[in-house]
Amino acid sequence: MTYYYAEYPTYNDNNTARMVLNAEQRTIIEIINYAFVCGSLVVFGFFSNVINIIIFLRQGLKTTMNISFFGLAVSDVCNNLCCGVWAFFLNPLVENADWPVIAREFEYLISGWPYVYFSRTTTLITAFVTAERCLCITFPLKVKELITPKRATIVVSSIFFCLMPALIPEYATSYIGWKYYPLKNETRLGLIFTENRKSMEGLVFMMNAALGVLSYLLVISFTVLLIWKLKHNSKWRQRNYQVEMALLRDKRAMKMVFLIAVILICCSFPSIVLSIVAYLDHDFSVLGLQSNLFFAMWSFAFAMGSVFSSVNIILYYNMSSKYRRSFREVFLLCSCRKGIDKNNPTSGSRNHLKTPTLMNLQFE
Repeated sequence: MTYYYAEYPTYNDNNTARMVLNAEQRTIIEIINYAFVCGSLVVFGFFSNVINIIIFLRQGLKTTMNISFFGLAVSDVCNNLCCGVWAFFLNPLVENADWPVIAREFEYLISGWPYVYFSRTTTLITAFVTAERCLCITFPLKVKELITPKRATIVVSSIFFCLMPALIPEYATSYIGWKYYPLKNETRLGLIFTENRKSMEGLVFMMNAALGVLSYLLVISFTVLLIWKLKHNSKWRQRNYQVEMALLRDKRAMKMVFLIAVILICCSFPSIVLSIVAYLDHDFSVLGLQSNLFFAMWSFAFAMGSVFSSVNIILYYNMSSKYRRSFREVFLLCSCRKGIDKNNPTSGSRNHLKTPTLMNLQFE
């Protein structure tokens, strides 16, 4: 099998005139998006999702909502890590440093595609959450039989594993290796493509664009259905005293899930559009004529994705009393332990901590 090396091509004056962005303009856009926007959002998003994971674990993964939101937090943590690594290496100060790697080619494969993978995972888990809320309203007496914690675990786990094959064509036709750059007159680590790369590149973007559009439509469809069913059943439930409190709970849950879905739709839309454009136009690619535009636009997509991966904790805290109580108890527990260790290291008895157990708290 033969291989060919990936290297940013040179263009004549006619091709240069066709470029939408030049290298200097791309650098300015990337500095703003990666160094400032993504940098701050990634740090906040990483720690906020770690907190979410801790809280859901302490509550216990015994409800379908806890399981789904736990999977969402895990996906968002990985998403923030990928975005953080990408933003670090594509910072012009780092990229132009005298390192033995071509940062832009290195990050395209190491963190770029994993970011797309976890973005799709987050979207599908959100679609599952909205679907589960729809079933709660449509079949309130049978939903616990339809969606059990075990089935929710299987669905969330399957989302993580079933999306992996979409990346196989990309990693089967490219890898990181040593290669010679004539323009730089040096050997560095960069992208190396196989001979069938051209035919497989379109397939990769098509598969990820299709997955993005599918998950996007699922979230929209289930969100619209959720709102319609809740309004349709509200009058009947108001006449039924036994389900009056369930109506109030469903409204709170619907509002929170609705906001999560809306934020996801807005934040994931740019990456879906860019995947479709990359599939339709080969110039809009990592090595194409419009590579400057390609990287600049994806920096916006990364920034938008970082927004969604960072704001969930705000929604949980403001819209769920049980999450808020769990959040306060976790930090109260840490503060109490710190105070005990500081004031009396030998008084670490359980009697000093009268904090209610978090295992019985459920997320709504």
